[in-house]
Amino acid sequence: MDPDLRQKIEQNYGFLVLGIEPITHSKSGLIYRLDTSQGKRILKGHEPAFNRERLALQHDTIRRLRSAGMLMFPEVYPATEAGGQGPDSLEASTLFTHAGNNFGVYEFKEGEFYSWNDEELQDLAVVLARFHQACAEDRNASRHWKGDPSAQLANLAQLKEYLSPAPETGQSREVKVALDRLRLHLADYERLLTEACADQALEATFRDWTMIHGDLHQKNVLFLDHKVNGILDLDSIRPGKRVYDVAFVMGEFTSMYGSEEKNFAFVQHDPEKAALFLRTYQEANPLSGPFLKAIYLMQMGRFIERIAYELKTAAVDEKKDGAITELVNVIERFPGSYQAITDSLGELGK
Repeated sequence: MDPDLRQKIEQNYGFLVLGIEPITHSKSGLIYRLDTSQGKRILKGHEPAFNRERLALQHDTIRRLRSAGMLMFPEVYPATEAGGQGPDSLEASTLFTHAGNNFGVYEFKEGEFYSWNDEELQDLAVVLARFHQACAEDRNASRHWKGDPSAQLANLAQLKEYLSPAPETGQSREVKVALDRLRLHLADYERLLTEACADQALEATFRDWTMIHGDLHQKNVLFLDHKVNGILDLDSIRPGKRVYDVAFVMGEFTSMYGSEEKNFAFVQHDPEKAALFLRTYQEANPLSGPFLKAIYLMQMGRFIERIAYELKTAAVDEKKDGAITELVNVIERFPGSYQAITDSLGELGK
């Protein structure tokens, strides 16, 4: 460990650092376990772009959740960085900077990562439902009406414009064939979005607003005795559509994957686990309207955004070419995967 970082931690938090080891290797910032003279802690590294205003929102939300009895969200320990705005300043007291990176210290949480266990999946659904209940915001505020189907249509139009004519980026023949197939699927997705724009019931689902986690995947949750005991990475907490969070978490925790050598190896959802997750969430904090259709649009939108990103950054890059091809394959498999979930849900999915 960088001795200067160790010294700065000790100065800011008033304990001795006896040992440190990484818990996750997330691109958005490492999470470390600290052994200190005052017990175990978590040291969270934040990218420099993660500004103090967003960190303040994160910490405010953590306090709000803990006041609601949700202790799996770790407590934040105050730092007293020299040159800050005083000990009572939120932005000065919860973050310190070292070598151009931001760091914060959090309460330590025991546990193991997701083991594909149904009890863990159900408890996660309940925890997510409670999180949304504790952080519910004004669901009728027009300022929250972002990312609706019309906005997705605008994003789709930009992607279609980029694809026609096909960009000369030095892509392989395999990728060019995949993009030809993609154009056909985009036409079907555009039809669904156009129908959604006129669906008032779907509009109500999208207006169901709350604070969302935004990045609740398998390496951000610790389970102990099949219960959620820690949610580690809170960097993406923000106001958003509740159905987006449900779609994201369901996708991350019920997806079956192929070879790890692939760039994006999603094969399909496990329909029974996806149905179990959604049924449990609906029992705890039900989404209104055609929520399954909304979840489908949310997940398809994520795949489309990924393709758009890969295309913008691909150039002559075999790894990026492989990611584009696999994402197109995902979009081709996705409708059948989702129909299986609908069938597993029975009446709830109609």
